[in-house]
Amino acid sequence: MKQSALPLAVIVLVVALLAYAVVYGRHDDTPVNPSPQRSAAATLSAQAKFVSPLNGTDVANPIEVRMAIGGVKFEPATKSPAPGEGHLYLIIDGGPPSQGSKLSGQRPDIDLSDASHDVTLPALTQGKHRLTLLFVDSADVFQNSLLTDSVTINVTG
Repeated sequence: MKQSALPLAVIVLVVALLAYAVVYGRHDDTPVNPSPQRSAAATLSAQAKFVSPLNGTDVANPIEVRMAIGGVKFEPATKSPAPGEGHLYLIIDGGPPSQGSKLSGQRPDIDLSDASHDVTLPALTQGKHRLTLLFVDSADVFQNSLLTDSVTINVTG
């Protein structure tokens, strides 16, 4: 029984095309239509936010606070201040200072100079408390009034 030569011709053609692509194809791994590269700082807006507890939340001691920061270089306070670099600072029962103010680091404030973004608060008395989050430079100077967030919590026990 004689079979058609068409399927064999298709197979030979496909193998020849694959061999051509391997031998003469691109070898530099450059995408044909490269997309523009963007840095993380260029795509994130600069902001400092409380993740938890959220505004108006009832909480009990010990209180775990989680914060987030974006659009800036988040660094421990181990070197000279540089524009756009810094760490978080938490004020308990107070609002943000004026821009350019140097913070004291005195209790009950918490200086997160190790570049952490979560902390357990010292025991707070029952009732309402205001927490204010700031992004400060390595010298604990509050540089950007946009990089702050505040929440009011109610300590129940």
